[in-house]
Amino acid sequence: MKKNQENIDYAVSSGNVFVDLGLDQPEELLARAKLLCEVSRLIKNSSSIKKKGKVCKDFALLIY
Repeated sequence: MKKNQENIDYAVSSGNVFVDLGLDQPEELLARAKLLCEVSRLIKNSSSIKKKGKVCKDFALLIY
């Protein structure tokens, strides 16, 4: 741990929160998280894949 100017402990991030949390396969988890963010953004911005306010089942399955 390092101390900043106000003497508050903090840890420098590795750049991958999943590594920092000590989870298995952190690179895969980060890739999946980035993919989910992109798919979510595309769904949010595209009315062609929405049906009556609900996302198509096929796209919802991608998330899970």
